Order: sequence, then C-alpha cells, then structure tokens
Amino acid sequence: MEGWKKGLRRKPSWWHERQRFQRTLVPIRFKRTLEPLERIYIRKTNSIRYLQETMETKPEIAREIVLSLQDRFRPEKLEEGFETIFHFDIEGKNGGQFTAVIEKGSCRVSQGLEGEAKCTIKTSDVVYEEIELGKRSAEMAFMMGKIKVSDLNEMLKFTKLFKRLF
Repeated sequence: MEGWKKGLRRKPSWWHERQRFQRTLVPIRFKRTLEPLERIYIRKTNSIRYLQETMETKPEIAREIVLSLQDRFRPEKLEEGFETIFHFDIEGKNGGQFTAVIEKGSCRVSQGLEGEAKCTIKTSDVVYEEIELGKRSAEMAFMMGKIKVSDLNEMLKFTKLFKRLF
C-alpha cells in the first residue's frame, strides 16, 4: 500500500497481456507480400481477412491500374454536364496507350487512343505506378518533369472522380 501513499500505482498484471493481444505484428506469411512501409502493427481481429481481401484486389502494374479506373469511378463526385476524354501514354513494359472516357455519368477505359482528348498524360510505367500506389508525390513528379500533362485544370477535375488505391 505504500505505492498508493506516494501516488504511484502499478498497472494490474492483466494489463500488459491485454496490450499484447490488441496489437500484434502481421503474420510472417503475409510479410513477403507487403511493402516495407506497409509492415505495420494492426489489430489482431480481422487482420488476415483484411490482408487477403486487399492483396487480391489491388492492382499493382500500370496497365492494371489504368484499367481499374472504371471500377474506382465515383459518379456522385461528377459535376453536372462534365464529359471528357483522357489519353494515357505510358512508356515501359507494363505500360501502353489507353483512353478514359467519362460521359453520361459513367466511365469507360479502353486500350488504344480513341477520339480527341481534352487532356493527355505522358509518363513511364514506374512513375505512374509509384504515384498511384502512394510512393511518390504527383505534384513533385509533375514539377520534376517525370509526368507530362497537357491540361492541368482538366486533370485536377479528373482526379477527384476516382477512389485512391492507397
């Protein structure tokens, strides 16, 4: 009881065990699939199911990321009457040329360049992957000349219409 007199209070013995249970490391078998920055402490409950869901559905190469735009489209963010055509010219083995068309509240992405684009984006596959996965800042890549955008204002409207990958 002397600890009480001095104002010192020990934590009960079960407290440390509770802390250990609430936050655990990701199981070793999933560490190989995660990036180093993603090796974080997560809650033990639902951790395996969450990792399995996100790892299976998350596109990782430039071609898959561009083609996933139609799945990540948010029509509720669309301004009334907004219609546009975007051309993506992505160099590298995981790249290609793609067209994203937004019209009548829907988004359609196809391979190849179709129609006359309001905005054209040129970059390498590595840079595009890093930007979409959150490993590189899009603003810095634009300022350094790693990504070229023909109409910046149109691009800013375009990016607000899609869910982020990270």
